[in-house]
Amino acid sequence: MVVGSIQELEELTGAKVTDIHRHFIDHLTIPSRQGKGDLKRVEDVFDCWFESGSMPYAQVRGRVGGWGGRGVEVWGSGWGWG
Repeated sequence: MVVGSIQELEELTGAKVTDIHRHFIDHLTIPSRQGKGDLKRVEDVFDCWFESGSMPYAQVRGRVGGWGGRGVEVWGSGWGWG
């Protein structure tokens, strides 16, 4: 199961979620719709941004605001900056 939003996570768990970092949500469980117990986060999943290789680009946060507006200087113009 993939949860698409904080609102969906709250609806599925019945808990108020104010922070989605692992140590704040690891205790949450979702009742199985198929009656197979409770669902919980898979511990082997570290960080999808990091594991997918997107992290270096995501940390720049866009071409204008990232790294003090130096996105093009840091990554070059061939990386989708303009």
